Amino acid sequence: MKIIQTVIILIAIIISASYVCSAKDAEVTEVSRWDSGAIKETVVYDPEYSITIRNFYEQGGSLERVEKYDSLGNKIEISLYDANGNLREGLDGWAAKRWRYIDGKVFQETTYGTDGKPRTRRTFSESGKLVARQYMSDGESEPDDIIRKEPAYGTQAVIVYGPGGKVERAANVVNE
Repeated sequence: MKIIQTVIILIAIIISASYVCSAKDAEVTEVSRWDSGAIKETVVYDPEYSITIRNFYEQGGSLERVEKYDSLGNKIEISLYDANGNLREGLDGWAAKRWRYIDGKVFQETTYGTDGKPRTRRTFSESGKLVARQYMSDGESEPDDIIRKEPAYGTQAVIVYGPGGKVERAANVVNE
């Protein structure tokens, strides 16, 4: 039974490696194991020896978390899984999180629910400051819950949009 489970896990690793780069270019070069012999973590590298995927497993052998990286080494995604292989919600209320980068700096962070639909999106300035926060339900933007912080000559304009995307209220806050 353990041999079959190990073979299934290795097949899953090979399939997930093809997601980031072709299977011929990627190889699993690190496998760590629990004391029981079950796989604890696998690391997949690209030809330049940069990490592309890290898979973390529970002691029972089920996949717990997957982290994906771009060619520059930036973490671009984390997904959490339950014992049945389904997305599961973590302590912070998301099942998956993705990042987008511009020039090596986080530009956008999006969280997803167990249904795979976006829940929140945060957008950051070049200096790393939060400039917009957006809440979503059913993967669609909720105009009532969009809060934008836009820098404007030493102040921030906090804007709350109402139904239909119309500005409901706005206030300027002095930056310190």
